Amino acid sequence: MQKKTQYQIIIEVIWLLIIGCACFAILYPIVSKGEYKFTFINVFFIGISILYARFIVLFKDIALLQNKWVRIFIFLINFHFMIWSAIRLQDMIPIWEGQSIFGYMYQLYNEMALVNRNWLLNYVRNEILLFGIATIVMSILLNMRILVSFFRKNSIRRNAMMNDLG
Repeated sequence: MQKKTQYQIIIEVIWLLIIGCACFAILYPIVSKGEYKFTFINVFFIGISILYARFIVLFKDIALLQNKWVRIFIFLINFHFMIWSAIRLQDMIPIWEGQSIFGYMYQLYNEMALVNRNWLLNYVRNEILLFGIATIVMSILLNMRILVSFFRKNSIRRNAMMNDLG
């Protein structure tokens, strides 16, 4: 393997570790209180929103995104992520409005003081709402970024062909 490829793999692994640490840090106040049913959804929202934000900002520097077939695959899979995220977020809203999230957080309701329950409920609500919406927005922005990259490449090719003809 070339040094450049090894370097890129190391950077991707480091970013995955950073995303994992961010997920752990954000979910620790929730998971440390007991078993939580929505851990997978939260990890998905946090991970995808951070990963896609990185893809948007560092689009030209990420070797994975230089392949047009990878970009097409990500573009198509984003529609699934957007719909899935919107459905999951919509499923969570009645739980918050009914203040029944503790039914999904086993062993918590009787063990916590009222002040702690309210703080944890607000934290869970704000955390899922923030990263759920961020996942949807980042998916839309990444798809727009991918479309812009295709238009730019086609524009460069078209200009090069026009210069060759002229």
